[in-house]
Amino acid sequence: MSYRRFHDSEGTLWRVWEVVPQVDRRRAIRRVRVVKIYHRDRRVLPDRRLDMRRSRLFFPPTESAWLCFEADSRKRRLTPIPARWYLEDDAGLERLCDAAEPQATADRPAIVPA
Repeated sequence: MSYRRFHDSEGTLWRVWEVVPQVDRRRAIRRVRVVKIYHRDRRVLPDRRLDMRRSRLFFPPTESAWLCFEADSRKRRLTPIPARWYLEDDAGLERLCDAAEPQATADRPAIVPA
């Protein structure tokens, strides 16, 4: 994971890093509850085609990786991650930051420019 710091044209120090959702996080978001099926025609012997406890469901990632920009109490998110973003100079990182979407934080709501 790459990490950078830069100053924008107003002199604000921004931190930038990549965020890649992990499998555990995705599983926490979408939890599958297993329910045993009872039916009068159900076989008595275990059969993996009918026993739902044995099924393993895979859900593809619901969100892709993004760049996180943070300065003071402001946060922004840019997705998808541009190739070789970590090689940009301060002006290039500021352009990417301006293109990123503002995100709400615990102490302030997201403000989207009109």
